[in-house]
Amino acid sequence: MEDKKLQKQIDHIEETVDIIARAVANGFGAVEKEFGAVGKKFELQEKLLVTVTADIRDLKEGQLLQDRRLDEIEVVVRGISRAVDKDAVKIITQDRRIARLERVR
Repeated sequence: MEDKKLQKQIDHIEETVDIIARAVANGFGAVEKEFGAVGKKFELQEKLLVTVTADIRDLKEGQLLQDRRLDEIEVVVRGISRAVDKDAVKIITQDRRIARLERVR
């Protein structure tokens, strides 16, 4: 009798362990699927990051080129500004001389 009770308990424990093992296996299968999906998302993010990094590098190179061009333009504009200032001073000076000469007459 004791043997039958013991065997019954063992069978029940084996069934319970079997149920738990299947549940764990199914759970791990779902986890593996999720990890696969997450892995694909990471790969996509990595590709996007590489693309964004390349775009930023291109923008920086373009900005450096524009800065160089602006520096060149600034040098030319400063030269023109100095020439205009000198011409303006000469015109004002000549206007004063002409005004004095006209007053003298």
